[in-house]
Amino acid sequence: MNLMGFGMGYGMWVWVTFTMSYVLGWVLGREQFGVVQSKVYLTYFRFNRLIWIFFIFLEFCWVFF
Repeated sequence: MNLMGFGMGYGMWVWVTFTMSYVLGWVLGREQFGVVQSKVYLTYFRFNRLIWIFFIFLEFCWVFF
Protein backbone atom coordinates (compact mmCIF):
# COMPACT_ATOMS: atom_id res chain seq x y z
CA MET A 1 0.00 0.00 0.00
CA ASN A 2 2.70 2.49 0.93
CA LEU A 3 4.64 1.73 -2.22
CA MET A 4 1.55 2.36 -4.35
CA GLY A 5 0.92 5.71 -2.65
CA PHE A 6 4.56 6.70 -3.03
CA GLY A 7 4.52 5.64 -6.69
CA MET A 8 1.40 7.68 -7.42
CA GLY A 9 2.79 10.76 -5.69
CA TYR A 10 6.17 10.46 -7.37
CA GLY A 11 4.61 9.88 -10.79
CA MET A 12 2.46 12.97 -10.44
CA TRP A 13 5.48 14.99 -9.32
CA VAL A 14 7.50 13.92 -12.35
CA TRP A 15 4.61 14.62 -14.72
CA VAL A 16 3.74 18.06 -13.31
CA THR A 17 7.32 19.22 -12.80
CA PHE A 18 9.03 18.06 -15.95
CA THR A 19 6.69 16.93 -18.71
CA MET A 20 3.76 19.30 -18.34
CA SER A 21 5.78 22.38 -17.38
CA TYR A 22 8.23 22.11 -20.27
CA VAL A 23 5.57 21.34 -22.88
CA LEU A 24 3.25 24.13 -21.74
CA GLY A 25 6.13 26.57 -21.40
CA TRP A 26 7.13 25.83 -24.97
CA VAL A 27 3.60 26.09 -26.45
CA LEU A 28 1.86 28.84 -24.45
CA GLY A 29 2.67 32.47 -23.86
CA ARG A 30 3.78 33.75 -20.47
CA GLU A 31 0.34 34.93 -19.30
CA GLN A 32 -1.47 31.79 -20.45
CA PHE A 33 1.22 29.58 -18.93
CA GLY A 34 0.87 31.34 -15.58
CA VAL A 35 -2.91 30.87 -15.53
CA VAL A 36 -2.72 27.20 -16.51
CA GLN A 37 0.11 26.49 -14.09
CA SER A 38 -1.74 28.10 -11.18
CA LYS A 39 -4.77 25.87 -11.84
CA VAL A 40 -2.73 22.71 -12.39
CA TYR A 41 -0.60 23.14 -9.26
CA LEU A 42 -3.68 23.79 -7.13
CA THR A 43 -5.24 20.57 -8.41
CA TYR A 44 -1.93 18.73 -8.01
CA PHE A 45 -1.58 19.70 -4.35
CA ARG A 46 -5.20 18.87 -3.56
CA PHE A 47 -4.98 15.47 -5.22
CA ASN A 48 -1.64 14.74 -3.57
CA ARG A 49 -3.10 15.57 -0.16
CA LEU A 50 -6.08 13.31 -0.88
CA ILE A 51 -3.79 10.41 -1.81
CA TRP A 52 -1.76 10.75 1.39
CA ILE A 53 -4.87 10.99 3.58
CA PHE A 54 -6.36 7.91 1.88
CA PHE A 55 -3.23 5.82 2.33
CA ILE A 56 -2.73 6.95 5.94
CA PHE A 57 -6.33 5.90 6.59
CA LEU A 58 -5.66 2.51 4.97
CA GLU A 59 -2.54 2.08 7.08
CA PHE A 60 -4.54 2.95 10.20
CA CYS A 61 -7.21 0.38 9.30
CA TRP A 62 -4.55 -2.24 8.58
CA VAL A 63 -2.86 -1.77 11.95
CA PHE A 64 -5.90 -1.51 14.22
CA PHE A 65 -8.42 -3.83 12.54
